[in-house]
Amino acid sequence: MNKQKSESLILAIFLLIASGAFDAYSYYMRGGTFATMQTGNMILLGYNLINGNIIKGLMYLIPISSFFMGVFIATLIELKLKKYKKFHWRQLIIILEIAVIIPAMFVKQGDYNFISNMLVSFAAGMQLHSFRKIKGFNVATTMCTGNLKSSGQALAKYSYFKDKKYLKELGLYIILIISFIIGSIISFLLSKSLDIYAIGFTIIPLVIGICIMVLNDTDDSQDCNKLNS
Repeated sequence: MNKQKSESLILAIFLLIASGAFDAYSYYMRGGTFATMQTGNMILLGYNLINGNIIKGLMYLIPISSFFMGVFIATLIELKLKKYKKFHWRQLIIILEIAVIIPAMFVKQGDYNFISNMLVSFAAGMQLHSFRKIKGFNVATTMCTGNLKSSGQALAKYSYFKDKKYLKELGLYIILIISFIIGSIISFLLSKSLDIYAIGFTIIPLVIGICIMVLNDTDDSQDCNKLNS
């Protein structure tokens, strides 16, 4: 039952759309920082330090550490609530993501960008930890490097084994990558008209994600009632 509601492809699509928008927003509207791709922030940290921009470089530690804390908090929530029956712990993760995205919209642009980036990176860290499998495959729901790697592996396996199941796996990863790109495109377009409030768009796919999980919960409960009757 848990697999059905937290590992569905349609849920992953909306999560990738949101995360694509996270990164596009933080990079385009909040000073060239990556909300989800912390490797990029680490590169920018090193680049600025080596060029004498000490303060600017150290500012990249904020989204990096915030992402780390997002993973930390999500892990604690999983350990505490994994066996809780009334609702799925991952639903709480998405609710918390929305709760930190809302104030990120209203942070003044410029010197206070680091606050918005901190909040969005925290949300991304929680999401990355909490949604790691789709249809039994390992996936990343906040970035595409791992998904790109897995798509290459799937294509190689199909080329070698000629088994169509690897084509299906390849298709799944391609869908996820495209979803991320779509989210970034939407974010870029909205930023031109909504400015710093464009991050509010991500609330829509996240709310849809909660609805998908709740509806699957309802379907599971109905199935259980039928079996028990």
